[in-house]
Amino acid sequence: IYMSNIHHFPKNILQLEFTAPHQYADKAFQKFLNSELGALYQAIPWSELARCMKKPKNETRGRKSFFSTQGKLALMFLKSFMNLSDRVLMARLEFDYSLQFFCGVYLRVEDKPPHYKVISDIRSELGDALNFDSFQKALASHWLTHMNNIEEMLQDATCYETHMRYPTDVKLLWEGCVALKKNINIICKEYGIATPRSKYGEQTLKQLSYSKSRKKTFNQTQARIKSLLGLLKNLSGQLESLCKKIPSDDIQFWVRCISLLEIVKKVYAQQHEFYQTREYPKDRIVSLDKDYIRPIVRGKENKRVEFGAKVNMIQIDGINFIEHLSFDAFHEGNRLQESVLFHYKLTGVACERLGADTIYATNANRTFCTKETIETSFLPKGRKPKNNKEQRASRIALSKRRATMMEGSFGVEKQFYGLVKIRARNASTEKLMIYFGIHTANAVRMTSKMQTSSSFSQAA
Repeated sequence: IYMSNIHHFPKNILQLEFTAPHQYADKAFQKFLNSELGALYQAIPWSELARCMKKPKNETRGRKSFFSTQGKLALMFLKSFMNLSDRVLMARLEFDYSLQFFCGVYLRVEDKPPHYKVISDIRSELGDALNFDSFQKALASHWLTHMNNIEEMLQDATCYETHMRYPTDVKLLWEGCVALKKNINIICKEYGIATPRSKYGEQTLKQLSYSKSRKKTFNQTQARIKSLLGLLKNLSGQLESLCKKIPSDDIQFWVRCISLLEIVKKVYAQQHEFYQTREYPKDRIVSLDKDYIRPIVRGKENKRVEFGAKVNMIQIDGINFIEHLSFDAFHEGNRLQESVLFHYKLTGVACERLGADTIYATNANRTFCTKETIETSFLPKGRKPKNNKEQRASRIALSKRRATMMEGSFGVEKQFYGLVKIRARNASTEKLMIYFGIHTANAVRMTSKMQTSSSFSQAA
């Protein structure tokens, strides 16, 4: 009964001839331009963005890069657009010719593709070499001709969280002890030095017992912190004395140990101060691997504290631009005047209408907006004026656009463009991923605007 569904393939199936992709490259490229990825490709000013790169001192030295400058930028846009890991993205790039067209490379069957870790190397290179201010200006100047209502600006702040475990004092101190003990064992084994004695084994059992307990009382936590502070101080002193015995030829390992010691000493000083005074120290370190991350108090109902980069954003006709990015906490209400100036630098047009949250409605900002004749979404102070129906309707419309368009765009960027939990090794690459994630979402929005404006011009 199932035999009718069996298809008999010809015996000479291996003799069938397929057209090689490079033989119809022009037709394939035209088909690529008509696709969604091709529309994104046409919405990005590649030559202008390539000029935002800082040129290396020795361009002729070393092996020629597999990707050009445009290809490296395209690879970052592509990673944010597809929201894939480096390994999967390189595997897709090897066989998908539309991705190769996007990145400006061509791989034949016999060609060996680069290792997927080249994407991480490109990320590190761009994080140090890309001028982000020029990057945003180049995008804005290219998109302005297709944008409407550029005299209106919406403003808000958000936090793009980094990928890390939730930090506690006990976790941080124990991670410091583990890292120090690991390096001590490596040095003693490599150079035949007797391992110094410590209470690391005893504290390992106590830490395991503490972590397994479901309910941890305040007294148990304080006792654990006190023990770990003593162990951390002891191990840091041992590693510091062992570092003096490392030969000068092993400079990389020595630098790594010294940098770890500096971070651990800061952690010890901060945790010891907090243990004694119960006052949170300034520039508190919450991770050994990412010592640049600071706790950002947001005051949300479900998430009071976030760990990542805080960004003050402006939006012009649905397109977001980063006005200020910092891994330290800052008050976004103090950046309204800088945001108005930033809007003028991007568009060349003075801001006439401004929609912002109530945190921006300070007396200084109100005075500034009144002086510059900027209509705002702030609730007016004092007695309500008569016949203010038009002003009230305009204010409510500005508030709705900010609450729906701008806050909605934050959720889209985090959910679909790789910004929900940023996996980065250092501050420069994390900053790079935030910029490319936001502007990839902007480029996708611009494709519909550019297609609408081009169809309108053709009809006219």
